[in-house]
Amino acid sequence: IKKAEETAETLHGQKAQIIQQLEEAKSHDVVLSEENKALKTEYDTLQLASTTKLSEMETDLDAAMNERESLAERLKDASDDLVATKGQLESLANDKSNAISDLENATAQNGELQDRINTLEGDIKKAEE
Repeated sequence: IKKAEETAETLHGQKAQIIQQLEEAKSHDVVLSEENKALKTEYDTLQLASTTKLSEMETDLDAAMNERESLAERLKDASDDLVATKGQLESLANDKSNAISDLENATAQNGELQDRINTLEGDIKKAEE
């Protein structure tokens, strides 16, 4: 009987220890569950913030790409204008060179004509004398 009582006492002690361990585990489970909920809430908040930031960045990237395309088009237009202006300047330079040549020829002819006029005036004066 004594051995049965000791065994019963031992079993009651083990039962009490197991109950205490079970209560501690339940308490620990509650703490972990609360921590898990807090972590999930933080995760959800961070996920939402990340998604929002990513969306903003995609919008900014789209705007930057559109601006880049616009600037590239403006650069091409400016380059085309520059090529056209260069062609016009080359044409004007050629026209100027031709005009200078024509002016030089006209000046030379004018000089020759002036010399002939002077000669004729001299001849007329001699003839009148």
